[in-house]
Amino acid sequence: MYTRAYKLLVTIPPLAWVAVFLLAPYLFLFCFSFWSVHSQTIVHHWNLNNYRQLVQNPVYVQVLLRSMRIAGMVTMLSLALSLPLAYYVSFRVHARKELLYQLVIIPLWVSYLVRATRGKRFWAAMAS
Repeated sequence: MYTRAYKLLVTIPPLAWVAVFLLAPYLFLFCFSFWSVHSQTIVHHWNLNNYRQLVQNPVYVQVLLRSMRIAGMVTMLSLALSLPLAYYVSFRVHARKELLYQLVIIPLWVSYLVRATRGKRFWAAMAS
């Protein structure tokens, strides 16, 4: 139905957005992880000392494993709650489907609203 050129023109902007604002920072962070720090100064010398210290220090290993365990538990809990809810809303609810969609999406706005409110208070304090 759509030409190949149209599909390409529609696809390039979101892919460029993701590449610039998601993949590029991850790449920079990965590159920075190979640099070392001496007396609170970053030394642009490539080495594996940071990763060696991560694996050898038991505190770092413990924190890493705990973080992975928490992430796994949160993922499993999210799947256990969201899949039945999605099935129910998609196939069983007909009358109030829009209301249930809004009740699912509204909590995702909380961080934005908190940041917006905090920003308004900050700029109001700066103006006075």
